[in-house]
Amino acid sequence: MLERSGLSAGARVADVGCGTGLSSELLLQAGFTVIGIEPNLDMRQEASARLGPHPRFVACEGSAEATGLPARGADLVFAAQAFHWFDVDAARAEFVRVLGPGGPVALVWNTRRTDTPFGADYEALLLAHGIDYAEVGHRSVDAARVAQLCNDGEVSHDVVPNEQRLGREELRGRTLSCSYLPGPGDPA
Repeated sequence: MLERSGLSAGARVADVGCGTGLSSELLLQAGFTVIGIEPNLDMRQEASARLGPHPRFVACEGSAEATGLPARGADLVFAAQAFHWFDVDAARAEFVRVLGPGGPVALVWNTRRTDTPFGADYEALLLAHGIDYAEVGHRSVDAARVAQLCNDGEVSHDVVPNEQRLGREELRGRTLSCSYLPGPGDPA
C-alpha cells in the first residue's frame, strides 16, 4: 500500500470505519497522521482511549459517506474490514471531495483461514453468534462493487500472507472489536 500510494511519513490518512483503532495504530507506526473516522460511539471512544494520547491521531464521528473532513483533508482514504458498510456511490463522492480526483483509496481485509480445527471452530462461533456476520462479511464483496468506488476504475489487488499469534485476551479483544458480534455485556 505504501509503495503504490507514494506517500511518505506525515501524510494524512483518513481511516474510515476505524473501529477500536487497530488499523489506525498500524498506520501511526508507519509514520502517518491518522484521522480515525467512526460512526459507532463505543468503538470511537475505545479508539480514543487507546490512541488518543498519540500526537498524530484524532478520532472523529463520521462515516464513509460523510467523513466530516474538509475538502482535500486527506492524502489517502484507508478502510480495513469496513467496505461492506459503505453506500458505494455516496462514499465515492465523499472520497473525491476529501482526496481530490484520482486520490488513492486502500481497502484492506484480513481473511482468516477456516481450514484448520481452530479456524473452523472460530468461523462456526461467528456464524452462530454474529448479529449479521453472514450478510456483512467481507467475503461477500465482489470486484464490481470495489471498482465502482474507484475514480478511474483502476483496481489493483494484492494478497499478503499475514500471521497473527494472539493470546487469550488478545483474541478476546479482537473478537469483541467486530461490529457484527454482540457487544460486551450482551448475554449472547
